[in-house]
Amino acid sequence: MTEAGDDAARARLETALEAVRARFVAGLDARTGALVELARAAREHQPPGSDLARADLLRGLHSIAGSAPTVGLRDLGARARALEALVASAERDGGLVPDIVEDIRSLAACRT
Repeated sequence: MTEAGDDAARARLETALEAVRARFVAGLDARTGALVELARAAREHQPPGSDLARADLLRGLHSIAGSAPTVGLRDLGARARALEALVASAERDGGLVPDIVEDIRSLAACRT
């Protein structure tokens, strides 16, 4: 492939990645909103729903932690990973920290 061909291919790839990133960012408010509701349900300690909510919360945070860096949002991925670890440790220790809802809500601010 020629240098011009390489540049064109690179430009197409960057355009495609930007489109994926834009879709990811566009859905971030809805995803974090759902995670906030799961955190509230898990924090309430109302079995059996709280166990299911906590598992779904962990899965959602894990998904963001893995997907965000893939689309160039490393800070968001790192924050989601830290929250995932916090929720996992809270599960072992018997409860979620009171600030978890605000911490999750703040994920939506990590769009760059």
